[in-house]
Amino acid sequence: MPPKRKKVARKRRGAKNQNILTAIDVYAIAQNEYYNALLNAGFKHEVAMAFVLDKDALPNWMIPNPPSEQIPIYDPEDDEDDD
Repeated sequence: MPPKRKKVARKRRGAKNQNILTAIDVYAIAQNEYYNALLNAGFKHEVAMAFVLDKDALPNWMIPNPPSEQIPIYDPEDDEDDD
């Protein structure tokens, strides 16, 4: 009978970068804070949920502009002096 093989101990891997929040994490936290702020301000549950679910109800400062809109596009062909 052949000798029994020893079990290979597998390396345990921890979760990488546990402190880094993804975009969906930030969005979920913002929605939760927005909902709780509406409840603390005296809105009823149904009204607060309607505000949270309606994308147009979010203030402009909560939805940042995409980076492509913030950075001006440089066009080498565009010349201000048409002389």
